[in-house]
Amino acid sequence: MGSHLLLSAEDHAREIGRETLELWVINDNERAIRVYARSGWVGTEEVQQSSGRLERRFVRRIR
Repeated sequence: MGSHLLLSAEDHAREIGRETLELWVINDNERAIRVYARSGWVGTEEVQQSSGRLERRFVRRIR
C-alpha cells in the first residue's frame, strides 16, 4: 500500500508541474524508510525535534 500511495503522489505532482518532492519520517520507522529507499527516495538530513525524536528528510526528483 505504501508504494502505491507514493506512486499516486508522484503522478499527481508531475501533473501539477512539480520536479521534486520531499517528505519527513520518524527515524525509527524502518519499514517506511525501506519503502522510500526502494522507491528511489534519497535521505538527505536528520533533525532532532523538540520531543527528542529524530526525523529524516527524504527527497525524490520526478522530472
